Amino acid sequence: MKKLFFLTTFVLLLGICFNSYAKSNRGTNTNKGEQLFLKHADECLMQMEKAVKKESLTGVAVIAFIPGDATDSWTSKMKVVGKLADANSNLCAVAYSKASEMAVTLKDSGDSSRKTINGELGYQGGAIVKVKEDLFFHADIIKNLQSRLEEFLKSNGEITTPQFKEMTGASRKYTIPLLEYFDDAHFTIRVGDIRLLRKQ
Repeated sequence: MKKLFFLTTFVLLLGICFNSYAKSNRGTNTNKGEQLFLKHADECLMQMEKAVKKESLTGVAVIAFIPGDATDSWTSKMKVVGKLADANSNLCAVAYSKASEMAVTLKDSGDSSRKTINGELGYQGGAIVKVKEDLFFHADIIKNLQSRLEEFLKSNGEITTPQFKEMTGASRKYTIPLLEYFDDAHFTIRVGDIRLLRKQ
């Protein structure tokens, strides 16, 4: 699960950096904007790397610059922190998929103002699930958690937040939004302090 949080952090930071550079350089000299981006890109990637190393995480960071209000070209930099891919995911492909989505929308990744199109989230290794406004998970992890949750609920009938926390090994910061995600997806239903499997 740790690599996932790394990816999430990078997706969020990528959106912040991407948008701030794009917005600050609209209507100005493209070469100056690109030079400013290149001057600060390594520092931004270094800050991203420091943030995730504190958490003992690994993955890929991408930062990109698009001059102006439309995407005719872009400049990007990528940094591997620990590994480029693992047995299940090409982390570089996921990061660039999210950057490509932002190049089209000029908005943060996962913005709900339009539906996802092929190439952004629809391919294996690049599927991201938005759990809440600032929290994204790899789709395979959500699928795995849902299977484990279903198995637990079929065996025990109900689950509490502490039980789900123990099952996932995640902190409350993540378990509460995940439980709410499964409620919103009509997979579980909350009754007081417990969750039940919703009847299909």
